[in-house]
Amino acid sequence: MAGQRSEWTRTNTRADRSLYILHFSRRRVYVGQTKDPKRRWGEHRRGGWAERPASMSLVLVAPNATEVEAEDYEYAIRLAAHWLGYAVFAQPPGYVIRRMQNITWRRRWMAWKLLGKVRRVLRGAATRRD
Repeated sequence: MAGQRSEWTRTNTRADRSLYILHFSRRRVYVGQTKDPKRRWGEHRRGGWAERPASMSLVLVAPNATEVEAEDYEYAIRLAAHWLGYAVFAQPPGYVIRRMQNITWRRRWMAWKLLGKVRRVLRGAATRRD
């Protein structure tokens, strides 16, 4: 329909976008982005996952970014979590990324720069669950 967008398309509108990690049991995570973290957390808690996420942690806010620009951060955070030994979920819910594809050198550099922050977020989430 005209005016509606598919859930799989990205927009070019600029906004502050929050990059987040959903935490599941057994060192499994999902990385996403949203303009409204509270609404998005509610959507994740209501369904779609075989297992309900235990918690959601904000990693960073990409100010005045398009969805496509924030996607670089998504991939970088996924890669950092992968390097830290976490299984990373992708769409559809429950699908574990086995090979880190679409990881450009820019995204690898970003992952390296974000590694410490992602480590702190993941350790903090593990501490809260214990």
